[in-house]
Amino acid sequence: MSEQAGLTRLFDAEWEAFISQAQSILILTRLDCEGCETLLKSPVLQQSGFPVGYLVLDEPGVKQFKQANQWINREVDLLPFSIRYEAGLRVATTRGSDAEKVLESLNVHRT
Repeated sequence: MSEQAGLTRLFDAEWEAFISQAQSILILTRLDCEGCETLLKSPVLQQSGFPVGYLVLDEPGVKQFKQANQWINREVDLLPFSIRYEAGLRVATTRGSDAEKVLESLNVHRT
């Protein structure tokens, strides 16, 4: 697990514990995704009051996540794809790189 700018980059060893927190936001990204970079660099995410983590889907180290979450093959058609979790359960999802709109769509009120 590595942290930068208030975000936690996750790998197979950490993602399950991360989303099992009382509340969390997980962002699915790719290396060549400009919108992903825009979202991850937004200071607005740090003001959400939620732990925010991200997975880079086309990098090594996320195979177990992909196997355990087969729904991403059906539902993730645009990146970045953000998911709000409560105690390991998906409660909301959204697409897009505008951090304010993402938080609004996930029903997250900034602190």
